[in-house]
Amino acid sequence: MLWFERMWVGLTPEDPRYRPTVDGGLCLEFHSGVPLRMPEETFSTPFPEPKDPAPGEMIRIVSRSVLVRDLDATLRLLSTNLDWEPVGSVEFLPEEGVRRARLGFALGHSATVDLIQPTRWNCDAGRYLYTWGPGPYSIQIAVNGLEAKSEDLKARGTGFSWVPDGTVAEGRRLRVDPRDLDGTLIEFTAWEPATASVG
Repeated sequence: MLWFERMWVGLTPEDPRYRPTVDGGLCLEFHSGVPLRMPEETFSTPFPEPKDPAPGEMIRIVSRSVLVRDLDATLRLLSTNLDWEPVGSVEFLPEEGVRRARLGFALGHSATVDLIQPTRWNCDAGRYLYTWGPGPYSIQIAVNGLEAKSEDLKARGTGFSWVPDGTVAEGRRLRVDPRDLDGTLIEFTAWEPATASVG
């Protein structure tokens, strides 16, 4: 048994069967920040940045995307039941064949939860949804230099492809071949230090 309290939505102690009508099928779990044991400076402004990361080093999770069948319905449930609203407006990305809503948190440098609804079946997200159903889809991780990361992947014999600018994740990125990760879809994006965007 875990030593910290957790809360699930969509079920009660009397009726422990999960119902997606509360959180739109996201199966959300809530707990305090205590189990994460993050240092105080995590919550400071400006937030801490890594010092002298190695070329290609992984820095942070940028986003976790989840496939949904009906983005508008999911957003309505999250708004009504959890007071959770997207950051900005819903985006339509025709090159990827998806609509996307980004959900953020009070901690400004936290990863986002990106809700993705395919708008056609014959795109990457559409094929995944119609094969496996809705649920967790991909993880985006910022790295110190995409070229350096690509060289690291080549040296390891890990398959990947370059995804051009202007698609679901802003800017160019590396998509690791899911066959090399037992089906897990991971994408690498370029890390930009917060100090680089100041001034």
